[in-house]
Amino acid sequence: MGANIEVRNNLFSDPLFVSADENDGDFLKPGPGSAAMDMCGYEGVGTDYLNNIRPAGAGYDCGAFELEINGGAPVPPAGLSVK
Repeated sequence: MGANIEVRNNLFSDPLFVSADENDGDFLKPGPGSAAMDMCGYEGVGTDYLNNIRPAGAGYDCGAFELEINGGAPVPPAGLSVK
């Protein structure tokens, strides 16, 4: 008997990790502009490995860490202007 495996949300471009050094506190965290940002579906997972709120942007980031945009502060919607 075989198992059916569905593969989704794979990255085929540079995830732009902040650090690839496992001794660094930013090890494998996605950096600004990362292909991992907002690309995965972890519905029901409200926090990342460091207990940061998920999602922090338009969607869930791939991996254990959610990119902290603006130092963790809420990000205003894009395309707004004040008149």
